[in-house]
Amino acid sequence: DHALTYTGTFKSYPKVYIYGPITDAIITNETTGDKLDFTDTTIAADNWYEIDCRYGHKTVVNQADVNKIADLSDDSDLASFSIETSPTATGGINNFSVTGTGADEATNIKIEYYTRYLGV
Repeated sequence: DHALTYTGTFKSYPKVYIYGPITDAIITNETTGDKLDFTDTTIAADNWYEIDCRYGHKTVVNQADVNKIADLSDDSDLASFSIETSPTATGGINNFSVTGTGADEATNIKIEYYTRYLGV
């Protein structure tokens, strides 16, 4: 589990990277309950998936830029997966968990996001 403290005032839709090896990867924002579920999928060593949750994107591709959206489970939350602000995330704290099997020291999860602010 990892806590991310978000200081923005408007939710951010991140890019999430999963670097293999890992099988049945599930990334969950425990604060919102949203998940990205790759059950029945193996991401091999030296391979990776990019899950782009930003508006107008909503894509899943591998390192060769091949569409892998079909590997995402039907009950995943690609449309709503985000990093939340207060009060939804108390103090801006978003708690993420990752599960899967077959991981080793090369396995890595990276979340890239913009800190966004509500404008007037």
